[in-house]
Amino acid sequence: MDFSNMGPFSPVSLKGNAKVTGVPVFVDKLPLTIGGIAGENVHFGRVVSIDPTTNRRQFVEGCPAGNVIKGIAMLDPTIMRVDPGMSDFYFEGRPMTATTVGIIEIREYDTTQGAPMEGSTVWANNDNGLIAFNDGTDISGSGYTKLNAWVYETLDPNGAKVAFGLPSFTASQTRESVTQVATPTASPAAGAVSSGTEVTLSTTTEGATILYTLDGTTPDMSSDVFDASNPIIVTAGVTIKTIAVADGYDPSAVLSAAYTIA
Repeated sequence: MDFSNMGPFSPVSLKGNAKVTGVPVFVDKLPLTIGGIAGENVHFGRVVSIDPTTNRRQFVEGCPAGNVIKGIAMLDPTIMRVDPGMSDFYFEGRPMTATTVGIIEIREYDTTQGAPMEGSTVWANNDNGLIAFNDGTDISGSGYTKLNAWVYETLDPNGAKVAFGLPSFTASQTRESVTQVATPTASPAAGAVSSGTEVTLSTTTEGATILYTLDGTTPDMSSDVFDASNPIIVTAGVTIKTIAVADGYDPSAVLSAAYTIA
């Protein structure tokens, strides 16, 4: 295989009942993923994007002009086990999953820009979606998009574990900028409150979904969804962590609000 999901993720610890057509499959505890349809044959480990003016869930490799990067085509171990013909890619028209945040082992990469090293700048080849690494030289004018990512660990004889945040664009690029969901706010604000205080979460981004945790972990797409009609009731010290997500937008920054009982 050219790459695989790494870090705390186990490729055999799956959620749901994957069948022969078993996609999308989410690897347990993967921080953030997005599902869609392969608009063409999409290889695992390639950067995928969508045309925001047409189908926001149709992924293509690379980032053609006007497209917005959505993530990295995610390894699907179910495909490998039950459909050997799809051992390294999703067929056009099949459901698929892309990773937007997480550590991914990259074995196949664009060698024209150099080998990965700790501290390398991470890019996407706009034509084929291959990851590229360099010393920080701006290559956005040569068909590459700079990613919000860093080399977590280099691998012998080649490749790297790359920690991906949300894809970003350089100022010199003409394609549409990515808009981030507004960071949620908590009311009342963090601090000492009376037992039984009701905390509500909100964001100024219309139509956004607010996700939260109460155990100190960073929320992801599997976290509880906040319902304004069912506020969080504080009866003991607690830290609320929350993000907001919306279709076509980058997820918000994380809000951390710690409450104590007065």
